[in-house]
Parts: sequence; structure tokens; C-alpha cells
Amino acid sequence: MFRHPVRTLLLAAALSITAMSTIGCQPSGKVGAVATESMNKGSIKVQRGDDVEIKLPENPSTGYMWKRTSDLCMNVVAKVSSTFESNDNPNGAVGVGGMRIFRYHAITKGMCTMQYDLVPPGQQPSASDKGYTISIEVTD
Repeated sequence: MFRHPVRTLLLAAALSITAMSTIGCQPSGKVGAVATESMNKGSIKVQRGDDVEIKLPENPSTGYMWKRTSDLCMNVVAKVSSTFESNDNPNGAVGVGGMRIFRYHAITKGMCTMQYDLVPPGQQPSASDKGYTISIEVTD
């Protein structure tokens, strides 16, 4: 059935290693730092193994969405999730805003900068977009 048993074994080993390393990037449950809109152009510090949350105001009903526009952190933190939490809405109003929450897991010691743009519907990020920048330092 398998014409190349050595290749099959190597592929299975590679897939197992990939799966095990991905498991290590799951949220620890411990949020070590939270960055908010008021911290634009600031910095945060977190320990390796902890999670970082970046919370930015967003209203999906307008079509505007925060998009990460730099990948300078991919060796320092790993993306865990991007979720939206709606503001309280006791009257059931339509179009209520809330918070976009980006969650990352600190995987290795280092420093990096993340940049996000609030992008209009159907558009690519541009210099005229509202921006947000945060520097992240991961320590041991």
C-alpha cells in the first residue's frame, strides 16, 4: 500500500512535531498584559508563557475592522484568537459597538512592535486609516 515507507514515516513524524508545537501555542489562561486604545504608541511587558490581549473599540455594523498590518512579532508571540465582545445593550438596539480582542501567546524572549489599522469596508489598509501601535517585550 505504501510505496515509500521511509517517506511515510518521516511525514508522520513531521506532522506529529507540528501538532505538538501548535499545542504549546494555546492560551495559558493567564493574561499577563492587556493593551488598550489609550496605550497607543506605548509598550507592555509580559512573561514568556503568558498571554497578551489587545483590546480596541470596533463597531462591525459600520464595516470598519481592525486589521494587523505588520508581522514583526511572529517569532515572539503567536496569535491565539480574534474575538468581538459587544457593549451592553439592554434595549436591544441594532449596531451597537464593542471591543475587538486580539489574543497572543508569548512564545520566546524578545521585543517586537504590532501595528493595526481601522480599515473601511472593502478596502486595503492605507496611510489614511486610523492606526494603533503597541510594542511588546517578552521576558523569561
